[in-house]
Amino acid sequence: MTGRHFSFKTVSMEKEFIEIYTDMSLLGEDKTPSSFGIGIFTIHADESEFKFRENIKFDDISDIIPVHRRRHTDDLEMYAVYRALKMNRLRKLKHTELIVYTDSSGLFSAYHGLCKSDKINTVLLDAIKEQIQHLSNNIQIDLRCIKGHVNVYGNNKVDKLARKSMVI
Repeated sequence: MTGRHFSFKTVSMEKEFIEIYTDMSLLGEDKTPSSFGIGIFTIHADESEFKFRENIKFDDISDIIPVHRRRHTDDLEMYAVYRALKMNRLRKLKHTELIVYTDSSGLFSAYHGLCKSDKINTVLLDAIKEQIQHLSNNIQIDLRCIKGHVNVYGNNKVDKLARKSMVI
């Protein structure tokens, strides 16, 4: 069973775009863990915040992340981005710009073709590109890599959400 948690909070920010921060959490040293957690933190143009966390069972997504890749953190980070893009796709956004922040340099490099394809999960990368393709018909999308754990408001929030998703 997958655990999902949502919450909204209004904040005062002047932005003409939507910022999405994504992160993942994986606990323990198991070679084949049974689940991992993701967090998605969004700051919307209407000055509201959206928080989402989910504990994901690997068995539910084995077509995207096979058993032998369960400890590949870039795959898990990529899944968090995929999940965020899929959620926003369903909302039929009409904002001028969507900025997706990840602290996964592996995803960023793979997306921009800066690393060898045998090092990445091409199924997941293709799924992300498909989501971006669908969204880009209505809005501009920018995928950005940021450093983790350097006191960036949105990244701090999503890091906490991802960790909380593992204690469900």
